[in-house]
Amino acid sequence: MSVYFVSKVLQHGEVNYKPIEKLIFALVHTARRLRRYFQVHPMLVLTDSPIKQVLSKPEVSGRLVKWAIELGVHEIHYAPRTAVKASSSDGTGAYLILIGPDGEEHIYALRFEFFASNNEAEYEALLSGLRMAEKMGIKYLKVSVDSQLVANQMNGMFEARDPAMQNYLALAEEMANKFKRFSITQVPRSLNKKADALSKLASSVFSHFAKDIWVEVLSQKSTDVVQLKNGTLPVDGATTRKIHMKAPMYMLRDGVLFKKSFMAPLLRCVGPSEAETIVREVHEGTCGMHAGFRTVVGKIMRLGYFWPSMYRDTEEIIKACASCQCHAP
Repeated sequence: MSVYFVSKVLQHGEVNYKPIEKLIFALVHTARRLRRYFQVHPMLVLTDSPIKQVLSKPEVSGRLVKWAIELGVHEIHYAPRTAVKASSSDGTGAYLILIGPDGEEHIYALRFEFFASNNEAEYEALLSGLRMAEKMGIKYLKVSVDSQLVANQMNGMFEARDPAMQNYLALAEEMANKFKRFSITQVPRSLNKKADALSKLASSVFSHFAKDIWVEVLSQKSTDVVQLKNGTLPVDGATTRKIHMKAPMYMLRDGVLFKKSFMAPLLRCVGPSEAETIVREVHEGTCGMHAGFRTVVGKIMRLGYFWPSMYRDTEEIIKACASCQCHAP
């Protein structure tokens, strides 16, 4: 995919344009500089400003009329801009901090292998924090988030109308009820710069993180797992077809997901953190023999474990093994 950057310094009277006029002028300037592309391809403009409404007003006059005519010869569509918590070509990321009564911090970075909007990323971070707090045996929990929507939906002040937000809200409320005392408040984004900066880093690469930061890669949305348990299907047709094809290969037993095997017992599905522990134990643990990744994957499956990206993950972990780098033939 090619990326083009177009810039222009405003001169003289252009500096006094209204903000909406500056946006339209930027679009006009881009259309002039990239005329060949605008003439051949339909263009999609992602913006939160009412550019289309302003240009289509009958009372528009002066330079706006000129710009409307100039842009009218191109096939331009306008759509709201979708905000993303932190995105890259590899996925999106989020970041959370658990602070104990004594002030000790436990830092937790998340990497999403699926597209997540800003609100979905906020809910995924919240759910991951709730799961982590539950495993640590925490009974009293106070949550601070920078998302006004998530905080107010959890407190009952906002109504969740979008089906995806309704699923996230129901799951978050169910998990919050497991604590003896739970509260959630919104903090200004300006006071949450550390988390925002690290969430952007989590969306691109994990190698920059210190060793005391816990990292987890989420391959699917939390609501997708709940839909599998409840037997319901998402609204998206493509996702529904994918689940229809893959669901017969899995089964739930006592709330634990297993993958069916043709010539072996059921394989218990594990998450990224547990998967990394299993790979390292089999490869370089007490009984490890530092074998190749295919041999290691075969042994893991004979032990009764499975995750979809086990071949790729095992190969990456073994490539980073210091002993294999020093003593491999």
